[in-house]
Amino acid sequence: MKLFTTSLIAAAALSAAPITQVKLVNAGSPSDIVNKVTIDGDTKYNVYIGPYTISLNGQNTAAMCIDFFDGSKVGDTWNAYVTQVGSSNLSNTYHPTYGQEYEEEAYLFSQITQSGADRTGLQEAAWDITAYGITNSSYKYLIGDNSYIDAALANYNKINLSGYEIVSDTIAGAEQEFIVAAPEPGSLMLLGAGLLMAFGAAAWRRRKTAAFAAAA
Repeated sequence: MKLFTTSLIAAAALSAAPITQVKLVNAGSPSDIVNKVTIDGDTKYNVYIGPYTISLNGQNTAAMCIDFFDGSKVGDTWNAYVTQVGSSNLSNTYHPTYGQEYEEEAYLFSQITQSGADRTGLQEAAWDITAYGITNSSYKYLIGDNSYIDAALANYNKINLSGYEIVSDTIAGAEQEFIVAAPEPGSLMLLGAGLLMAFGAAAWRRRKTAAFAAAA
């Protein structure tokens, strides 16, 4: 009975979605503040434009906010689910049916992190896509950011989604939802190979030193 209970606990742990500790480090660097932004009838003043910097389990990374209606403050910490963009299971995100919308957001994130990007236009387009659930060109055209929405609609299925993730508070709506770029699997493999080579070289040096000492 004890073994059976232990097996059930282990199975539950494996099936549970992993939790990531998140902290909002800054709201844009350099900061970009817009006096007034209105999304779907909700107006906010002195709005900070992304990309922001968030910490995921202690590691800082650029992040684009895709959630206009919830609030996060610099220094806030929370627990979040991290979901791969393009995943067939979006149940831990704020919008489980928004498969295409999240892919469009990933495209906009790939643009807003480029040098010289129109951060304001791209950020407002990102908020619009989530707020209105935009998936085709029949959306009601909005002031100022239509070209970026159109670009997202045209290009969301042309980028490699493997490096993009959705960061969603475990308490839906408590903190804003973000798109981040995770390290590519290939780079992790190369890093792992580098570490293995380093460990191998260190072990070889230890063996060589030991043999030299024995000979002496």
